[in-house]
Amino acid sequence: MLFVQWFVPGYKAGGPINSCKNFVLAMENEFDIWIMTTNRDVGDEVDYPNIETNQWIDFGNSSKVCYLPEGTISKNVLSEKINEINPDFLYLNSLYSPVFTVPILSMTLKNKLKTPIILTPRGELNLGAIAIKWYKKIPYLALLRLFGLSKKVKWQATNSLERDSIKKFFGGDSKIEIVSNFPKQASDNFQTIEKTSGSVKLISVSRIAKIKNISFFLSILPQVNGNVVFDVYGPKEDIGYFEKLQLLSKKLPPSITFNYKGQIQPNLIEQTLQQYHFFVSPSQGENFGHAIFEALLMGRPLQISDRTPWLDLQKKGIGWDLSLNKKDDWVSAIQE
Repeated sequence: MLFVQWFVPGYKAGGPINSCKNFVLAMENEFDIWIMTTNRDVGDEVDYPNIETNQWIDFGNSSKVCYLPEGTISKNVLSEKINEINPDFLYLNSLYSPVFTVPILSMTLKNKLKTPIILTPRGELNLGAIAIKWYKKIPYLALLRLFGLSKKVKWQATNSLERDSIKKFFGGDSKIEIVSNFPKQASDNFQTIEKTSGSVKLISVSRIAKIKNISFFLSILPQVNGNVVFDVYGPKEDIGYFEKLQLLSKKLPPSITFNYKGQIQPNLIEQTLQQYHFFVSPSQGENFGHAIFEALLMGRPLQISDRTPWLDLQKKGIGWDLSLNKKDDWVSAIQE
């Protein structure tokens, strides 16, 4: 039984939705998967159209999904749904979700719920992610450790770095399996575009949020000689941060153009990527990076931080993974 706060047809929450969707489609021939989620996309004030709530709806070949109004989800409701299905495992797709994870862990730690739990943090324990609202996260994590969380759950890490983060916060005896995310399948729509010396078109597809670190990239662009177009697609998750980006963009020289292009539907990402030369992600931390993977599928080289699993890009001839502490390296890479 999979618990994820946002699921398809939602898309604004980004990578976790893709991870769960791809996981379900890849594994449904091996397992009966029951998905519990909410009936709105992140930040929306209206429900998904034409989707019944509180009903099990077919998804894929053999899985089912139930959409619940967020304000109606309680420990009692969750207990009823779990008892109804009587699953072999509960799969929690977040460490912090107040809708699903927090109440389910609360019941588990109080021994009111006996079903085995698989918990995947989805990058939430990366240092860059912890640094954002650390004053809430650190006490919460300390409380979970105090109550012996790692004795009650099995962890799924997507890579060795996430495994190490889990051990750091919850102890070296934590039960951890490394299982990488299920990425999108290969595409046949690869196309090249013309590139001329002295100009470049750069794209980023990400949520407008501090952890995505677009402000860092805007701060170094004035040092680049040449014509640069930098377009960003994605939902405005943090309005205050978006306003910061707008202020930074006003300081750019005439040769540098920054455009916020708004949200983009998942089915339009491939054709949009192919209108640009390079993909940019100065993220403070990614446990996978589905947008990075899609850029590679479309043949777009990367200029990204070294805080993702995608490393040694220069040796492979497919871009740069650079330290956020070395701005000059970023400027040199853009210039090249």
